[in-house]
Amino acid sequence: MNLVEEVDPYNVDTLLTLSQYRAFQSRFPAKATEELDTRIEEIASEIASGLEAGRKHNVYSDKQKAVFYYFNGIKLCKAAPSSRKAQIEPHTAQK
Repeated sequence: MNLVEEVDPYNVDTLLTLSQYRAFQSRFPAKATEELDTRIEEIASEIASGLEAGRKHNVYSDKQKAVFYYFNGIKLCKAAPSSRKAQIEPHTAQK
């Protein structure tokens, strides 16, 4: 007996996901993302220039938290590079 297995050369789930991605891609303008990128970079440089050197405890400002969230959650960077951009201790960010 020969067993014949039908194999679909195209992964239908992947094709549907890609078509949905293309459909929703036009709904979110790229210009707003570019503006957000530049604003977050400005905030990151502002944080880096105004950071106090001798803190005893890790108390982070809202700007630092926002920059970390942006790079970690939206740009999908890992925790260590995101924490360096936000001037957060990498060990704290990885928890």
